[in-house]
Order: sequence, then structure tokens, then C-alpha cells
Amino acid sequence: MCWSSRGRSSSFSVSGRADPSSGALLVGDEVVAGMQFAGAFRDPGTARRTIEAGIAGMAGPGDLAGALYLAGPGRGRELHGIADLESAWLRRYLGDLPLAGAFCATGLAPAGGRNRFHQHAGVIVGLERG
Repeated sequence: MCWSSRGRSSSFSVSGRADPSSGALLVGDEVVAGMQFAGAFRDPGTARRTIEAGIAGMAGPGDLAGALYLAGPGRGRELHGIADLESAWLRRYLGDLPLAGAFCATGLAPAGGRNRFHQHAGVIVGLERG
């Protein structure tokens, strides 16, 4: 839970349980009147386009010393149905560039003009030569 000058906001997971008759969702935190809620739909095609755009936005391959990929818990086989697919994409686009990776619970990235916590995100970081 976090507090800001704009009021209380929260980042939490939706458990995947919904009541079709009421449209209610089960969430993992207290929800109070006036809180803002934002959702994201995950799909493999968007995930691939996002990775491609992230790599394209990095410095040229000759300018990079390496790259770091941080993958959230809902990626990999759970999202794509195939293990190590994102690693294969990264290797394809980055070639022999040194690449390290890790799994993480959440990431911090821009959304809606502000930095926010994202679950199930993949983050690629290019490490430029000194």
C-alpha cells in the first residue's frame, strides 16, 4: 500500500476468480471507496511486440556492453505455453551480446504518465559501454 498527495493507491493481484452473476473480482487487498483500479490483459502477441519494441529502443548493439532481463512470475511457459521462449527471442535479437536474467516478483515501469509497480512484467535493460 502506498500514500501520495493524490490519495491512497494500491497494487495487488486479481486471483483469477470472478463471480459471473455479479461481475465481482476477488483481489488480494482491501479495496475502499474512491480507490482507482487499473487492469491489464496479458497476451503472448503483445508480450512479443513489447520485447521487440524495448530492444529496438536500446542503443545500437555496438554501443552495448550487455543486457539484463527481469521476468515477472506470470511470464515464460505460463504466458506463452513454451518454456524459455522469451530467452530465445532475446538471443535472436541481441546476438552474442552478454545477457543475464532473473525472475522477480514485480517491476517498476511507466504507465499512464507515472511510474507504477507492474506484476507479470518483463523488463529489458541495455548496459551501455563506459
